[in-house]
Amino acid sequence: MHDSHTEASLPARAAAAFSRFAEKYGERSLADCLNRNRQRGIADSDYDCESEAETVRLLLEGTGPDSILETERLSLREMTRDDLPALRAILQDPVVMTAYEGAFSEEEVEQWLVKQQLRYAHDGFGLWAVLDKVTGKMIGQCGLTMQDANGRQVVEVGYLFRRDHWHRGYATEAARACKRYAFDVLDEDEVFSIIRDNNLASQAVARRNGMEPRGMFVKHYRGVEMPHIIFSAYRP
Repeated sequence: MHDSHTEASLPARAAAAFSRFAEKYGERSLADCLNRNRQRGIADSDYDCESEAETVRLLLEGTGPDSILETERLSLREMTRDDLPALRAILQDPVVMTAYEGAFSEEEVEQWLVKQQLRYAHDGFGLWAVLDKVTGKMIGQCGLTMQDANGRQVVEVGYLFRRDHWHRGYATEAARACKRYAFDVLDEDEVFSIIRDNNLASQAVARRNGMEPRGMFVKHYRGVEMPHIIFSAYRP
């Protein structure tokens, strides 16, 4: 929770923005963002922005997205609001989002982005933007998130790519790099991918990523019961 000394030293408009941010996303999320930004050298006085939207963006994004890792063809970094058009191309494509029971609304796309940004602040990781090194364009998302695997909290490799970039090996390339990151940087002993039973393409990526099925459980999402297969790989 942010302390009263910090709030007392803030200009009124920043303090109001902080309060509304905490009401919307929770006190813990506000504290996570503030602590992360302090580590980046952002002072409390820096939040005296012209608008509340600018203050919120500074809270969520700090001085800019962190670069996470690179592969032969791809670079992965944190997502920002500048990535919303690329996110829409993924999350509002009904074919890409078949496993989610359909395309996202504009509000759901915004919520998705903020959820990843709050994960960056709290966990130090989330789904990251995947950029084609040649074009510099965002072609997908891949990264690590904390997920429930039938009652157990686990680190999952997740991936979602633009439909016009399927069948080129990008998802496998990015997923393998994220798995290595989980082992080498996060020091995890086991890494997971939790995939809907009818999502055969994502299951194939998990297998190419050295994962094997370990079990199954049912998720409830958008009013639908969705059987999911738990894939995992152990540290070599």
